[in-house]
Amino acid sequence: MLTSTEPDEWTVTSGEQFYLDATGSHDPDGDSLSYYWSQYREAGDYPAAIDFRPFAQNLKRLPVTAPQVDSPVAVHFVLQVTDKGTPPLTRYRRVIVHIRPRS
Repeated sequence: MLTSTEPDEWTVTSGEQFYLDATGSHDPDGDSLSYYWSQYREAGDYPAAIDFRPFAQNLKRLPVTAPQVDSPVAVHFVLQVTDKGTPPLTRYRRVIVHIRPRS
């Protein structure tokens, strides 16, 4: 049910916009899907919460701006995809974004 054309890990620079992208996710039964992105702070080494505003975390393709950092950090995100079947089934995927300081 959960696939994507995006890699599971990549690197961006502070201030750069990137996308958490669930495009390609599908349900074999054809049920519609809902999406929810969250930051998995315990797994990463960036101490603060990533601000998703002004966007909602339930977008299939969520734009995010990399925070300003002084040294390289890794931020972990988790995608939760749930189908609208009975019973609803949920799958998860982790994406790791490495953020490097602007030179």
